Amino acid sequence: CGIQPSSGNTLTIHPLIDSSIKYFFISNLQYHGHTLSVVYDKEGKKYKFGKGLTVIVDGKSVVSASDQSSVQVEIGAPILKANPDEKENFALNIWKKGYPSPSASVNTVNDTLFQAIDGKKWYFKEISNYWSTDSTFNESDWYALDFGKEREIASVNLSLYSDGKRFDLPETYSLEYRKGDQWIPFAFKAGKPIKLIGNTTNTIELIKQKTTGIRFSFRHPKKVVAIVELECY
Repeated sequence: CGIQPSSGNTLTIHPLIDSSIKYFFISNLQYHGHTLSVVYDKEGKKYKFGKGLTVIVDGKSVVSASDQSSVQVEIGAPILKANPDEKENFALNIWKKGYPSPSASVNTVNDTLFQAIDGKKWYFKEISNYWSTDSTFNESDWYALDFGKEREIASVNLSLYSDGKRFDLPETYSLEYRKGDQWIPFAFKAGKPIKLIGNTTNTIELIKQKTTGIRFSFRHPKKVVAIVELECY
């Protein structure tokens, strides 16, 4: 859609439009605290905004260009908003050092381990942004996090990659918390583990537990399991 972010208050929009593109509409994109929508309608009949490119900021049309493929949009000063409902993800580590510190039963190359807690959720076969059990013959494996201090965990978001062939979901799994030198299974709010779905975020509600670490253990006798992202709240 050609949205080119910048640190200033002016935004360049230069979509890749050729004869094969008749229309597109990207709506409610949060940009510098503003709500941005970009509409392209070659004939002006699909969305009724007129022909060509239309840019809407905070519900108001600020640019219309019927004969231009690139426009400059004055967004205005950033709006800083605090979201009181936003929870801290105790598993996030984009710096690849310190805590939370990941470990696993197999494939313990650091960059691979940290790809499961880097905040990115990509489900493309061309981009391997995950930790996986690839190249192992184990029937059971685990991926664990050391928080470095005590955290209260009430839910886990688990995103797994699946292509329906080589990469697939585990046959069974459990979530465990560390207590001293022991790993103890979490109690699930649903009473049992939920059924996992590939290529999306699975939210697993738990009975709250204070712990310094969490572990995802699973059986996969026939398939490779790949963790795209593990989040703890």
